[in-house]
Amino acid sequence: MDTFLKEAINEARKRLHEGGIPIGSVLVHSGQVIGKGHNKRIQQSSVVLHGEMDTLENAGRQPASVYRNSVLYTTLSPCSMCSGAILLYGIPKVVIGENQTFGILTTQDALGKMTDKEVKDFKKVSKFQPREVTTSDGTKVELKMDGFSVSLVVTLKGQDSETLWTTGGENCHSLIISPDEKYVAYLCEMSGILVMKIK
Repeated sequence: MDTFLKEAINEARKRLHEGGIPIGSVLVHSGQVIGKGHNKRIQQSSVVLHGEMDTLENAGRQPASVYRNSVLYTTLSPCSMCSGAILLYGIPKVVIGENQTFGILTTQDALGKMTDKEVKDFKKVSKFQPREVTTSDGTKVELKMDGFSVSLVVTLKGQDSETLWTTGGENCHSLIISPDEKYVAYLCEMSGILVMKIK
């Protein structure tokens, strides 16, 4: 495995040990790491400190020529905000460790977890379908809208809520639970069908 990708993974592990979302990143110029970071959204209640943004912040101000000759390594495919920053800074190459997202399966895998009838029903649901479901053991799963962001929030019976996933700039709706109640599927207008493991 690439040395710098390993460093990004180490950054992700730090985030995991802090109890947050395990996404790490490093910025490399001329074979040297000039910035590294990891997702700090939960620790600092930040709406912008994704792994890539934290890395750029930690790299400090650099001449434009440095960014134009750098490589960004990240453990997860950058979101729209981070991709915009990468384009703005003119970073020509991004090495991505994973092109799905943490805990979320590809659409093909997602459909494989659902029965034919569930897939058929799911594909024809309207945007007015539920944004909240509860499993038989009392686990509550919600899609919470907050301005331009949507969060998938899980609350185990008698415990605090936990945000498993957040996205910005798209509408998500139509939650359904898999028959074994281990997965929740939902529809996002740009991302399509997503499935998250909840147990």
